[in-house]
Amino acid sequence: MDDIQKISDCFSEPGYVKLLDLLKERQIKCEKECKYYSICNGGCISNALLDGSKDNLWGDSCKKSYLLFEEILKINDAQRLLLNNNLAVTLNPYFQKYIQK
Repeated sequence: MDDIQKISDCFSEPGYVKLLDLLKERQIKCEKECKYYSICNGGCISNALLDGSKDNLWGDSCKKSYLLFEEILKINDAQRLLLNNNLAVTLNPYFQKYIQK
């Protein structure tokens, strides 16, 4: 680490390259197993390692994110239903545009 002069030098360090390789492996597994992969892109490799292993696809951080995504999407669906039935007069206009996509 003593030879690092600028932050961009870190990205070629063996430790960083290894983390990227671990992340890519995890992403392949997550994409096959989780319906929310497109939202979190496999999560953060550091969270996976803190949960015990890069192979632990359903660690604490992942479970919490999954449950959060479930609730947010339920709310979005309910708001979309209100909007489609012209009952969403109080919705934020930016949110209305988002859920109409």
